[in-house]
Amino acid sequence: MNYGKGNTGTQTLTINNNGNLSDTTCTITSIHAYNTTYTGSNVTFSSSTGALAYGGTTTVTLTPSTGYHLKSFTCTNGYTTNATTGVSATSAQTITITNPSVTKDTACTATMSNSYTVAMSGSNVTFGSTSLGVTYGSTKTVTLTPS
Repeated sequence: MNYGKGNTGTQTLTINNNGNLSDTTCTITSIHAYNTTYTGSNVTFSSSTGALAYGGTTTVTLTPSTGYHLKSFTCTNGYTTNATTGVSATSAQTITITNPSVTKDTACTATMSNSYTVAMSGSNVTFGSTSLGVTYGSTKTVTLTPS
């Protein structure tokens, strides 16, 4: 028998009775599990690796570092996720990863950001800039001129 991932075709098992005079049971377990790895900076995962069954789902909890939010969470080889991204994704979230019947391992990467966009608007005033990128914990100044 051939063992390991990638051995998905029909196989032949040969059983030889070399003089045994009692009944014997042979048990074969077929597992379609593929490795998942999780990486990213400024983020903590509940686990750095996991196993994901063929056509199944698994979960991992992702916790952003203080001041960061999840900008994107992608997995290779067609695996899909339900990750919530954007500036509102600053707290821990449990992400479900789905293997849509793929026979390959996957690597999932979290891209984090600590930059936020501040938009300014108002009546009877002109702003020096109507949008500023502000990094968490920093200060930006904008000039405004009343009408």
